[in-house]
Amino acid sequence: MKQINKKSIYTTNRYFPSILLIIFCFLLISCEDAPKNIDEAKKNAIGIWQSTQYGDIWLKIEIKSNGEFSLWNALPNQGNWGDVAKSGTWEVNKTRYSDTGKEYYQATLEVTNGDNFVRWYNLDLSSNKISFEGNSPLRISKSSSNPW
Repeated sequence: MKQINKKSIYTTNRYFPSILLIIFCFLLISCEDAPKNIDEAKKNAIGIWQSTQYGDIWLKIEIKSNGEFSLWNALPNQGNWGDVAKSGTWEVNKTRYSDTGKEYYQATLEVTNGDNFVRWYNLDLSSNKISFEGNSPLRISKSSSNPW
């Protein structure tokens, strides 16, 4: 009877240490990014956020420490953000994902000035996605760089 070589995949795969390091770094970054309480979530929300996904209307949101925000939107071919399209107030609350029940913090932005086409936005501070009035979420990140 032939004996089976019991060498582990961990010792025979030369890429395993690199893969393990990448997974560890991803988990470490994921854990550090998610706010752990309301105060931390508020602090994380403040700043300039941009969504410049290919083929979409781009968004730029400045969330201010005084509880107000300003929002710009632009088409990629415009070449600049133009004037403020909307503004309003924001607050952070804790909620749960509908599919997993996992808690997360979101900044709810309520439009008080500007068009009434979209009246509120939800910025998920754990996954860095923004949605508005039930539409599919867009990837968004903190950035003050010029995307053009």
